[in-house]
Amino acid sequence: KPSCHNFVTFSHVSDSRSSGIGLWSVAMAGRPLHERLTVVITTSPVPSNPSTAMIEALLTSFNLCTGLAACRKVIVCDGCNIGSKAKYRGGQVTSEAAEAYAEYCDALKRLCKSPPPQTPAQPAGALGTSESNGEAEDLPHHDPQESGAAAAKTAAAAETPWANTAVLRLVERVGFAHAAYAGLREVQTEFVIVVQHDLAFVRTVDVGPLCDVLRAHPGVVNYITLPGAKHIGVQHHNLTKYGIKVEPTTEFGPRLIPVIYWYDKTHLCRTDWYKQFVYEGGSGIVIPRGQFTEHELGFSERADIIANGMSAHRKYGTYQYDDGSGLPLIEHMNGRRFMTATQREAQGWPAERPPKVLRQKGRGPNQDDEGNGAATRTVMEIPEQQRRRYVLMLRGGLANRLRTVLGFRLVASLSSAELLINWKPAPACPGHFLDVYGPIPNVTFIDEATATTLIREARNGGGGVETADSDSAADQGAADAGVAGCESAAEGGEGADEGAKGNLETFVFSGQATVKTILQRYLPKGRGDGTTKLGRGLLEVDKGRADAQRVGRLYSLLRPVPALQEQIDRFASDHNVAACVGLHIRRTDHSNMAQKNGRFTSDADFVARMEREQDANPDVHFFLATDNPATQHQFKSLPGFEGRVVDFGPIGDLPEGAPSNARHTDLDRAVIDVHLLARCTKVHGSGYSSYSELAHHLRVAATAYAVLAQPVLQESEKGGPDE
Repeated sequence: KPSCHNFVTFSHVSDSRSSGIGLWSVAMAGRPLHERLTVVITTSPVPSNPSTAMIEALLTSFNLCTGLAACRKVIVCDGCNIGSKAKYRGGQVTSEAAEAYAEYCDALKRLCKSPPPQTPAQPAGALGTSESNGEAEDLPHHDPQESGAAAAKTAAAAETPWANTAVLRLVERVGFAHAAYAGLREVQTEFVIVVQHDLAFVRTVDVGPLCDVLRAHPGVVNYITLPGAKHIGVQHHNLTKYGIKVEPTTEFGPRLIPVIYWYDKTHLCRTDWYKQFVYEGGSGIVIPRGQFTEHELGFSERADIIANGMSAHRKYGTYQYDDGSGLPLIEHMNGRRFMTATQREAQGWPAERPPKVLRQKGRGPNQDDEGNGAATRTVMEIPEQQRRRYVLMLRGGLANRLRTVLGFRLVASLSSAELLINWKPAPACPGHFLDVYGPIPNVTFIDEATATTLIREARNGGGGVETADSDSAADQGAADAGVAGCESAAEGGEGADEGAKGNLETFVFSGQATVKTILQRYLPKGRGDGTTKLGRGLLEVDKGRADAQRVGRLYSLLRPVPALQEQIDRFASDHNVAACVGLHIRRTDHSNMAQKNGRFTSDADFVARMEREQDANPDVHFFLATDNPATQHQFKSLPGFEGRVVDFGPIGDLPEGAPSNARHTDLDRAVIDVHLLARCTKVHGSGYSSYSELAHHLRVAATAYAVLAQPVLQESEKGGPDE
């Protein structure tokens, strides 16, 4: 860990909250960072409570950020709800965990030597008002312009990361957005940096020049976030997924990249702008209690910019700092899975977790400034003699699972690795892969008990295990991306971690990711690092530039079991599906997410497409695949299209007790429909739907291979250059 610097503490005045922060701007230019910037840290229950090790690691990492350790810090402890089962992200914990969290909060107060305010949370309702709830009546106030002599005196006494830190404890659970607002109301400096308790600095950075940019360009640059591992490629991500081209700029001094989404990860703002725009009505967005800012304001900003172009960006003024290294500045310690040295030893693991490898995203030898061309490379090198094993714990719906399987199947083949998959049925995917598809060569499906044993072995090897759970609704939506834009969660793909045992290296991946993300992040260097002709071609699947044969080789591995294949073939023959235009109309549980991300395809959009197809070909027929009986009936009875829309059969009602927004089709029907869509002459899919994407790729596979069930990869079932 970096050595601790001395810290500055501020003397406190009775009340300085009425000071006009906006009037300080010129006077504060060139002043020390601790007179200009306050740190607001949000914390909440995690399994490692009552230990303070994680937040201490965060505070210690502040030494990597020039001058940040000397700034005043306000730790806001959110409240929690008690339930029979812990759901840490939702703020619910067991009674035992609540007691541990209370001990943790008490420990923070002791370490910070601050008074212990126990104040009521903001009244139930939504943010969007500047009315104070009295949360910090007992929190010490400070003068950000403390004299140099006093600062020097207090700096000499500061010996720990906890110096110059106050604790604000909320007695009710209010969520990240409300907790951050509570901390903001205690900030008296011109600028604020908001940090989550498990996002530590990993490389040196100076935020002073970023504060200068915020001061010099109010209303233009309002928010600057620092890049984590998932966000290094934000420029390319915006272009390939949303069709939004953003150009880095040095117009303001430091290199900044416009971002089209408000991220809750570490970010700097002018304090007065932050409070007014986010919480006091400036943005026009009301953030409900218990929510994340990015889930509400982030979704709204992105949808606004997608609909109106980058001209809408000025309203938000959101940027990401880019120091040109291609490496992250912050790292997610993953509070829900963070363990202390004692907890690790109790599990039989090494006390100190091996450091994570920094993944470097940058231009490859064939990439242009927009990131097109060769795949992103990693710093990681895998010894030639070391064997690999991938263990997948799949989640999500059918299409998301299938592309994860195919991506890792390719990576495993290219690296001569073993691929083991636990496919656990869930409401989003109510059945097993082998119920609907034939076996895939060199892929082994394992039960949950076997997977658990393998994960334990990986942990004992010292690598630890993390999951690719989407940490925000944004990530989850990305994981469900559709034909017109799919990158994912990967933003879900950050979830793989490794544990070495002898010369066997085990990677455990839990969640879902796109083929592109998997190829970019998990192809070992020296075994096909994504810059080969094969890797480059397959990465272009998501860019629409891959040739049919490459796509066909990948997706033709999906061969329906004989009983389903027979139904597909018979229906396709009886209804001349090859001459139909396919329609995939996704509704039910998908609609809200697609709407939030500005990618929803409405009924009117589909009708307009059908009318255009009819204008071009008066005899056109359509094959309809949907997930509910209402949409099915509506489109089969459209005036002017009677008798021209066929489907595989009636869709029934939901079983008793099922959620009202659940899809009505079972796994068999989902597989039959998608393979029939693949037989159509073209497919009109739903935006933001990975199922529509699957239909597209299967259709390419059908074009390359006359029969989808045709065996492939016979030249080298264990992988090789031909694959």
